[in-house]
Amino acid sequence: STQGVSSAASDVYKRQRKEIDRLDEQLIDLLAKRWTYVDQVWRRKLNTEIGYPQGRIDAMLEKACSRADAAGLPPWVAEGIWREIIRLGIEFEKQQSEQHGDVNN
Repeated sequence: STQGVSSAASDVYKRQRKEIDRLDEQLIDLLAKRWTYVDQVWRRKLNTEIGYPQGRIDAMLEKACSRADAAGLPPWVAEGIWREIIRLGIEFEKQQSEQHGDVNN
């Protein structure tokens, strides 16, 4: 019957959504852990060093795209995510500098 197929498809969909939600939780946990290091690096910088050198940005993007490709994720997806992570890291450093000044003094 078509009702049985629809119910089975609905169950698969629900399991898939649940797995996506579980992975999202893991992503948040990993990003939070990563952010502790972003904060530690910022604390070791001078105000004049806000942001990332272009070579570091290029290396981060290349590494993310390469790893994504090897893992089966379209590299353009990884590049977009990493560009946003980099942008937010720079914004974080700017906000921290405005709030706290040069933490090395």
